[in-house]
Amino acid sequence: MLFKKSYKICKNALLCSLTWWLFLAMLIVMVLMSCDVCDIGDSGGNPENRIYFTSLPGNTDEPYVYSIKYNGTAMLALVKNGLIFSPPSTNGFMAVLSRDTITGNKILFSVDSEGKNFQKVAEESSLFDINYPIMSPDGKKIAFNGGQKRLFISKYDGAYVFDLIDDNITSNTIPAFSPNSKMIAYFKNESNGNLLLKVINTEETGSTQVVFQKVISETLVERGEIHPEWFSDNKRIVISVSNNGVEKLQIIDISSGSVREIVIESSLIGSFDPAISADGNFVALSGKDGNIWVIDILDDDYRFSRITDVFEGESAKSPSWLSNGKSIMYNLQTKYDKVSYSTLFLTNISYDGTVVNKETTYVLANSVIKGFWQSQGK
Repeated sequence: MLFKKSYKICKNALLCSLTWWLFLAMLIVMVLMSCDVCDIGDSGGNPENRIYFTSLPGNTDEPYVYSIKYNGTAMLALVKNGLIFSPPSTNGFMAVLSRDTITGNKILFSVDSEGKNFQKVAEESSLFDINYPIMSPDGKKIAFNGGQKRLFISKYDGAYVFDLIDDNITSNTIPAFSPNSKMIAYFKNESNGNLLLKVINTEETGSTQVVFQKVISETLVERGEIHPEWFSDNKRIVISVSNNGVEKLQIIDISSGSVREIVIESSLIGSFDPAISADGNFVALSGKDGNIWVIDILDDDYRFSRITDVFEGESAKSPSWLSNGKSIMYNLQTKYDKVSYSTLFLTNISYDGTVVNKETTYVLANSVIKGFWQSQGK
């Protein structure tokens, strides 16, 4: 469904905004309540044109995994009692975290992008917990937080084999596989108090070969979960840091060790939640003012473009680019009467040189944790 914000209907911006969101939420919940796990459209064709997300339908307290076409149509309910924290792989598999309805234990499954072919990977036990599982873009590995700050990677070789990669990862951070799936980047706390960005080779079972590591002297910007963001070239990583209250992006080349800093002095924007476009020329950010901002980083003449117009009490987060660079997806969080609502949006954009212009905006789904495009890989 196509939706464009109006700014002249209400004098009270917050009331106007909440009225829109509550109306939209009712429509979406009515659709989701009409079935248990059901097909609400066609297959969507090319899976790269579909978005995958976890939502909580109005008729159940169990989370469901859904997919939807990028234009907001053809919704499919894929997995009941499941959560995803990463997109499906290029070969069409997802890492889904479920919970046993009898024991209450968390169970990690590999599931195809149609919600079929379940394969159990691991179950929570006294040995390890299972949190934030992410699938590698090639679909051959799953990384997860095993509790007690431990990072595990599971690989399939006739059966799932587990490697303990690290035992002191930084709290409130999630690792990130490189686009070619050969490496994983994560933040680590050393015993001497240093914060490290570390990159490990993931190709060899039982190996923890260090590809790159760097001491981060600044503080990680923390307004939610933190993760390193890879460029599509598999050579550069961007992180968000703060020094004496000034936020900046650090683009780190893991092959040369060089660091490019982009200082963001604006009190409205900040540097949190960076998402890099496929061509590497733009970065989208979750601004301090609650908006999604896009910065041209092709050269040092940075241009800032705002692609959202949030009302008071709203905050847009978790931007994500479509591979063609023409759309950005994000979550809009709205708080009303101490209750938070989260709606998944997609905004189409156009370019005037290095200035980004907002075109049409679609409402995709309500009560969404985070949306993911199908992995592109490299």
